[in-house]
Amino acid sequence: MLNQQHYTEGLDVWSIGCIFGELMMRATIFQGQHNMKQLDKIVDTIGYPTDDDLAFINNDHSLSYLRRLPKKAPVKWEERIPNANPLAIDLLTRMLSFSPERRISVMDAIHHPYFENFKNLGEPPVSETKFDFSWDQFELNKQLL
Repeated sequence: MLNQQHYTEGLDVWSIGCIFGELMMRATIFQGQHNMKQLDKIVDTIGYPTDDDLAFINNDHSLSYLRRLPKKAPVKWEERIPNANPLAIDLLTRMLSFSPERRISVMDAIHHPYFENFKNLGEPPVSETKFDFSWDQFELNKQLL
């Protein structure tokens, strides 16, 4: 939504963080009718980003819109999810950091203390090669459709 040209694992961590939070809350975190409304919900929830947090945004329209939003403090997850494990709240906060560069990495999330009870499962497998998306590079036409 904010940087459509640069896909990183940070986007996956954000998605997983949204699912993680929604499972704990049993409700949608950032429900919006369109991407600008969703951006409102994000700022309402995690607070207005710092200037450093805005540096990754390459979408001028979204950046201009974001700069016009009121500066808000983040919600206290402990109040929104009162029965949550404090370690789960810490992990959620790190996963839903505004800037993808400041978000917790996948491996750091896996090794977060919240998952201490799963250490006996061993290390997760890591691929030595990057996934090849070349199969998805074709021009769609009527015949293929």
